[in-house]
Amino acid sequence: MYTTDENYYLCSAKKVVMNTTSNYLISSKPDEFSKRKPSFLGRVVSNFLGTEFILYDNGLNPKKTRDLEAMRC
Repeated sequence: MYTTDENYYLCSAKKVVMNTTSNYLISSKPDEFSKRKPSFLGRVVSNFLGTEFILYDNGLNPKKTRDLEAMRC
């Protein structure tokens, strides 16, 4: 994805294969899509019908953390 004014690069998305729902990884570099790289921005997951989408970043998982004040809402 590029801006329209100056063709400045923003981000890329890559579809994750072998999933029952649509699942995309978002990266700030066009060729790095690993979750362990610093360029990883998050992922987008849809429901089964593709009518609702959820964006996850690399923050804390609310189901796995005990410190609720450290989570972003």
